[in-house]
Order: sequence, then structure tokens, then C-alpha cells
Amino acid sequence: MAGMISFSACGGIAPIKPAVTAKKEKPTWISESQLAARLKNPDKKYLIFGAAWCEACAFLRRAIAEEPIINDAVDNINLDEEWAQRNAIRYNINVIPTMLVLNEHNDVIAIRTSAAQIVLYLLLNIELQATIYMEQLEVQ
Repeated sequence: MAGMISFSACGGIAPIKPAVTAKKEKPTWISESQLAARLKNPDKKYLIFGAAWCEACAFLRRAIAEEPIINDAVDNINLDEEWAQRNAIRYNINVIPTMLVLNEHNDVIAIRTSAAQIVLYLLLNIELQATIYMEQLEVQ
């Protein structure tokens, strides 16, 4: 089918279907223009490719939402959107959820492809760094 891409998700292959809505919570997905603006930012970026119909993605969104520091740092990209599918092809993403970590030059410096790996990576790289930074401030 034209315009449809299949991604491995939640233990199986499922085609991406346009205009699918989440049954449980409504995730905050970034738009194409928000991603373009984000990519101009010189900071490290955490891009999570997922879909509303993916249970592992829903688990991941709930886990991230519980940690405000992490939630603020992550950008969720909805693969139900055609523009997002083009970016998935660009980055060779074929399983969801997938997180790309981009450096200040937008080079991919890390890839994680399961909810558990993504949460662990984010906890170690954002939450821990924030905790260390706050402790250093208290010492000064």
C-alpha cells in the first residue's frame, strides 16, 4: 500500500495506520515544525519514535511522564504521521519504540529500541546528571 510502512512493535509486525487515536491517555506528540525547530537547538536531543496503538510505547510514555526532568527533555514523534514516517526512513528505524539521541550537530550518538532500554538510558543520562548537578550546587 502506498504511504504505509510496517514497523515491528510489541512483539509483532503491525502496519502504521493513519489517524489512529490512543484509547488510554493522549500523548503529547511534536509536530513537524516543532521537530525542525528542535533540531536547530544546539543541545542534546532525545527523540522517541512511537505510535498511539503501540502498547510498549504507551508503557514508555507513562514511565517517562512520572519523571518531570526526563519528560521535559524528550520529544515524542508519532509514526502515524506521514512526515514522521519519512524521518523514520531517514534514520533507518524499523521497530518501535525507538529512541535516538542526537548531539549538538544532530549526529546520532545512541539508539535504544525497547521501552526498558529507553527508560534505563534516560534515567542514567538525564535524571542522574540532574541529581549530580544539584548536589554540586548544594556543596558550593
